[in-house]
Amino acid sequence: MKTMRTTLNGVVKGFRKAAATLLGSCLLLLAMAMPAAAADAAKADGKEPAPPAAPAGAESVKLQPGDVVKITFDATTNLNTIAKIQLDGSITMQMIGDVKAVNKTTAELRQELLDRYSTLLKGEEITVTMTTANNAIYVSGAVLRPGKIPMDRPMSVMDAIME
Repeated sequence: MKTMRTTLNGVVKGFRKAAATLLGSCLLLLAMAMPAAAADAAKADGKEPAPPAAPAGAESVKLQPGDVVKITFDATTNLNTIAKIQLDGSITMQMIGDVKAVNKTTAELRQELLDRYSTLLKGEEITVTMTTANNAIYVSGAVLRPGKIPMDRPMSVMDAIME
């Protein structure tokens, strides 16, 4: 009788832990789904939903080693490139060589490229965008692979849990 009670207590504890994990996952997924539901409701009302606002200070995000930037030239498209910021903080550009990119915003990097290319290209417009940030998230609990998940591509909460 005592063995059966101990086994039953173990099953109940396991059930409680699984229920708590499932509840936490459901709440997280619900929080992620709410903006999409609001956008669907706005479309149903005949209104076009407002584009998502950029995070506060997004224009002041500093580039870090491992970030990937896309650099496009309006007139001289053969200079267009996608570059990963190296560990030393630089990217290599055609015709001008290495350019320090680390701890600069995309606007600051754009201005430096405009300055460096000004003698070589007249009236050129340059666009710099960050395509991939060197970010990671941590997943824990009852998931397939707990731990650090690199965000090398856009991913949802479900993607991170299933990763």
